[in-house]
Amino acid sequence: MRVLIVDDEPDILTVVSGIFDDAFPDVEVMTARDGRSALKCVREGDVNLVVSDLLLPELDGEALLKAIREENPLIPVVIMSAHGTIDRAVALLKAGARDFITKPFRNDDFVHRISLALETLRLKEELETVREELWAERSGARIIYASDAMKALMSRLPILAKSAASVLITGESGTGKELLAKEIHLLGPRHRRPFVAINCGAFPETLLESEMFGYRKGAFTGANRDHAGVIREADKGTLFLDEIAETSLAIQVKLLRFLQESEIRPLGSGRVARVDTRIIAATNKDLSREMEEGRFREDLFYRLNVIPLHVPPLRERREDIIVLANMFLKRFSREAGRELTLSPLSAQKLAGYPWPGNVRELENKMRQVSILATTNPVLPEDIELGNHHQARAEVPGSTTFREAKRAAIDRFERAYLVDLMIRHRGRPSTAAQEAGIDRKNLWRLLKKHGLSRRSFRE
Repeated sequence: MRVLIVDDEPDILTVVSGIFDDAFPDVEVMTARDGRSALKCVREGDVNLVVSDLLLPELDGEALLKAIREENPLIPVVIMSAHGTIDRAVALLKAGARDFITKPFRNDDFVHRISLALETLRLKEELETVREELWAERSGARIIYASDAMKALMSRLPILAKSAASVLITGESGTGKELLAKEIHLLGPRHRRPFVAINCGAFPETLLESEMFGYRKGAFTGANRDHAGVIREADKGTLFLDEIAETSLAIQVKLLRFLQESEIRPLGSGRVARVDTRIIAATNKDLSREMEEGRFREDLFYRLNVIPLHVPPLRERREDIIVLANMFLKRFSREAGRELTLSPLSAQKLAGYPWPGNVRELENKMRQVSILATTNPVLPEDIELGNHHQARAEVPGSTTFREAKRAAIDRFERAYLVDLMIRHRGRPSTAAQEAGIDRKNLWRLLKKHGLSRRSFRE
């Protein structure tokens, strides 16, 4: 824990430093004699708490408080003053001060009030540690693999996790890109700092900008308080930007500037704030095509793609299917008060399915099986896998060649459409573009097979 004491009177600095040495021996004390020097210490050092006089040369305590709130609103500031009034104290507390202490103060009262501020900081640190331990426990339990492809991928993580360089994770939806990002964070030196994730495709452009970069009170209608933004929330930690290809060109410009300068300018603010946040981005799109078509900036791609990682789809690492299925079934059946296992034929059925929704689809299927299975071990008839599996499993009986061919084509069309719409989350424009057909024909095929785009969005 590091505390910065700011006062232009050397005697006060000596007295307050002595109180900290006696009452808080585990706290490292820094001092500054004017506001600008104090702000420089905040920007350069890992300061946890600021205790500042109100009347300071160059930059007074109120301006210092405002600058620190702009720089990092998570740092609490305690203001001291020999010229305090109730109205002034209330105004400073409303401006974001943690406490207001009138000078001269009694040592025991000062120690008590500083103790409250330090205890709040310690509780936040302990809570963050618990969260990290939970993430680590979950990560260790959920990143399960047996395939050579995943072994090769996971073997790279300990080395690249030590770096602060940006990472770009590519792969189909549902392959576990966010889990991989969490694992990188937990293996690196930032593991005690926040891991913050945001889905760029879940916000409209204007809202995404304010969520990422933050805003000041009054920056727009409804902005009734300061908002740090996820980049600053992840300061000294890691920010995971999922679906990075969904960002607009305007936001890409701002993100590029942050990656180049480590600075952000919140909406409605006239100042920039320096932030030390590692960026891990992910996408299920082909960014080369996005760049060619002018939807993604080439310079941002190179800034993000310093360390590229690709997560292969589940159908290309079939060794992982049974390992994951057993793990999910064990977890969910215990939650349901059961102890279920897979029969060999059920395992064979699962391994033969292409899993267009990847690990997410497999997880949801095992949750369903844990509730609906009527036997133990689970038999194949308790696992409904849809038309992908039926297209391979069904063998035409006594029927004509033309009828069998038509039925096979129908099964292929439906399986293809399901796979296509899952990957594009029900978006007809991008799905039609990949399929090489116009939207009108895509709508016709979806209607023919009774498929609704809404179900794929959900």
